[in-house]
Amino acid sequence: MMWWNQYVGIPYLESGRDRDLGLDCAGLVCLVYREQFGLEVDQFFDEYSSSDLKQSEELLERARKDWHQVEKPQNGDVVLLRMLGHSCHVGVVVDVQEGPFRASVLNVRENVHAVIEDLRGPRWKNHIDSYWRRNERA
Repeated sequence: MMWWNQYVGIPYLESGRDRDLGLDCAGLVCLVYREQFGLEVDQFFDEYSSSDLKQSEELLERARKDWHQVEKPQNGDVVLLRMLGHSCHVGVVVDVQEGPFRASVLNVRENVHAVIEDLRGPRWKNHIDSYWRRNERA
């Protein structure tokens, strides 16, 4: 079993930061980075609210100083996704495959428990903003 499968099914909760009670997309990224990479990234997402898209976009912009953009993502990188015209949703890149590039995203969103979805599938292929790697993982 791949490490990312243990996160599937975690419930969505607005501003959630608890595996049992629920997580929002930022909370899921924080949990994965803490458990899988031993990195605390919570400080970047404390103010995050998926209901305030403009504020979320500004917050993610500030967080970029400790991350660097990558063209070719690896498992564990963060994908920034556009929703309703704003780059405000994040997920963790998983199941990267070589050859013709394929990858999936582990993410959670309102009314959807944590799931793994194809980044090249109809839901996300036109919503990818960029891929990011935490500097400590470089």
